[in-house]
Amino acid sequence: MEGYKKTHKYKHHERPAKIDMLTGEVKEFPVRVNNFPVGKKVLLYRDFSILNNAAVVKLQALFDNEAMGVIFYMVSMADFNTNSLRPLCDGLTIRDKAMILNISKNKVDKICSRLFFWGVFLTMRVCEDSDRDYWVLNPSISWKGKMVDDSLFHFFKNTRLSRELESVK
Repeated sequence: MEGYKKTHKYKHHERPAKIDMLTGEVKEFPVRVNNFPVGKKVLLYRDFSILNNAAVVKLQALFDNEAMGVIFYMVSMADFNTNSLRPLCDGLTIRDKAMILNISKNKVDKICSRLFFWGVFLTMRVCEDSDRDYWVLNPSISWKGKMVDDSLFHFFKNTRLSRELESVK
């Protein structure tokens, strides 16, 4: 019966074992509880972001320190599993955007238009029941969450920043 494999589904109180027919000895098979390496675990903290270092290097070449400060502030304010930059949206006044992003109101339009031009963020509806289109941070820069939806990468696929990062690979 070599090479024969059969899968079984066990109930919560059952475990696979091998029984020696001659001695009646029962040997349980070692069962892994998860597929993580020993000594490793998933970070379940909602405040951790994964930051793309190649994107940061590229962004530092494109933007000044003030714009980089805005980008890092956007990274810190991104929502879990959506990268939504709520409450930032196109409907806010310049003064409100300046207050949220902690920059001068005279520089808000210039900085935000450059960030939008390069694809650092896009405007889209995050959920169906929302009445606003919020800004969403490019997941190629940073991601806050457990699993990223491929459709989110698809929205940012043709942005200048994403094309630049593809050329670096």
